Formats: sequence, structure tokens, C-alpha cells
Amino acid sequence: MYRVQKDKEPADFLEWMLDHASMFKGYGKMGLKVFHEYREKIVYYANKEVHERLVRALEQTDFKEWSAEHGYKTPDYDRGVVQYLKNKKRRKDPGIDQNSLRSIQRDHLLYYSKMEKNLVMLRELYAAILIPQEERDSGRSIVFQKQLKNMPSEFHFMTDDYVSKLLTVSKQKECLFRLSSEYAKTRDKKWSIKIKSQKQRCRQVQRSDILPMIQWVAVHRYLEENEKQDREYDQQEAKEMFEQMAEEALQKCDMAPLNPRYRLDFVLLSCFGDTEMSYLSEILCEYIQPEEE
Repeated sequence: MYRVQKDKEPADFLEWMLDHASMFKGYGKMGLKVFHEYREKIVYYANKEVHERLVRALEQTDFKEWSAEHGYKTPDYDRGVVQYLKNKKRRKDPGIDQNSLRSIQRDHLLYYSKMEKNLVMLRELYAAILIPQEERDSGRSIVFQKQLKNMPSEFHFMTDDYVSKLLTVSKQKECLFRLSSEYAKTRDKKWSIKIKSQKQRCRQVQRSDILPMIQWVAVHRYLEENEKQDREYDQQEAKEMFEQMAEEALQKCDMAPLNPRYRLDFVLLSCFGDTEMSYLSEILCEYIQPEEE
């Protein structure tokens, strides 16, 4: 079919491509699938961690007794916590220090607010280089600290806008086809300008997008398995888990395998230290530009 159509006039050929857009998945369909999979894993581990932290914090209070007194058969960590916090804030002596109350309220909000998945992922990936919630302008969920200009290009930051373009690339490509078809028909420069702008919206999943996500998940999966088996941290085992996960994902995406000669790969592998693990965002702290006095 393609051979028959490719000899047509450019405008007619582009129209045919637009009608059969599903045949032209040149945006890395498997890369997008792997990106989706790891975003879901990050959201899962992030929510699990927040909920466990919330429960532990409430276990240090009289929340269980308060719940029973107020008719709850079992503690309700959603509405029950909201009522509990209101009750405590009304009292002159709540029996809990203010820092603990704020911590419980923050984790409750994180878990039950149903934050958009992209924001949860970015919050976790870049935790060490985000401006703390209490220092941000109201309504802004993800705000990066200032960064130095000499930060290596391999360590680019994904933003919410960047991720949104990655996840809608199929629609963006179809729009690009339409614009290209109009330009082929008319040769009007206005379409050329629109095409140039549209190309900037056609993001493709990069190796440098996926690898930090894999490393983050590898750390959490290793911690989870160690906790279940009550084992101590082992640097080699942790690193091998990351290497295996990276090898599988990169192979699926037809991307270059993990190689310590690449700067990003070297840094991610070095996150598995002798006695503990760290994240890429903690390494990126070195590139944060200090505030001017």
C-alpha cells in the first residue's frame, strides 16, 4: 500500500498518511509504553510510602481511641483524620505538638488529594531539588530550585509540560501531518511557521527520561524485598537489580544498553554506595545555584 501511495503528489501523499496515521508510529511506541509503566510504578511506591508514614504517625497519637469514641469501628484514615485534626486544632492543649499535626495533615493531603500522576512522579524523582511546599507560591505544585548553567545536558529536568507532550505525542504527530498537508497544497509560509512550532510539541521519550525512573523504582523495589526478607543492604545486589531492570527496559525500547562510560549511567550506578543508596536528584543538588545575598 505504501509503495503505491508514495509516488503521488506531496499533498495527496500527506493526506493519505493522515488517514493512516496509526501506521506511522515513529514516536517510539515502546518507549512510551515503558514510560507509562514506570510512571505507574513510581506512583504506586510513592503513595504506599506516604500512607505507611501517615499510619505510623497516627499510631503515635490517640487517634485509635478517638476513632472508637466517635463511632468508628476501625480507624478511618480519610474522613476520620480530617475530623480528628479539626478536633485537635480547636483545643488549647491538643496533646500533640504542632510539627506532628502539620506532618499528619501534609501526608493526609498527599495521599487523599488524588494528585495528578505526572506531578506525583516529578515530585518523587526530583524531591531533593524542589522548593519545599511551604516556600512555594500557592497553587504551584512543582517548582525547581535555580540551577547552574553548566549542568550536563544528560541531566535535564522533566517538567509537567514536558511530560504532557510526551504522553500526547500521537495527537501532536497527527496535527503535524495536517499542517504539512496544508503546506504541501498551498506552499503558504504561514503553514511553514506553524509546522516549526508544532514540531517543538512532538516530544519523544528519551533514554535520559527513562533511566532515572528505572533507578528510582529499583531502589524502592530493593528496599521492599529486603524488608520482606529482613535482609541487610548489599551494594552488589542492589546495583544488579537496577542493571537488570535497565537492561530489560532499554532492550524493549531499542535504546543503547547501560554503560558506565556514559555520564548519566555512571552517576546512576554510583548512587548505589557501599552502605546506602541515593537518587539522581540528590546528585543534582551540586548544580543548584545558591541564592544571591
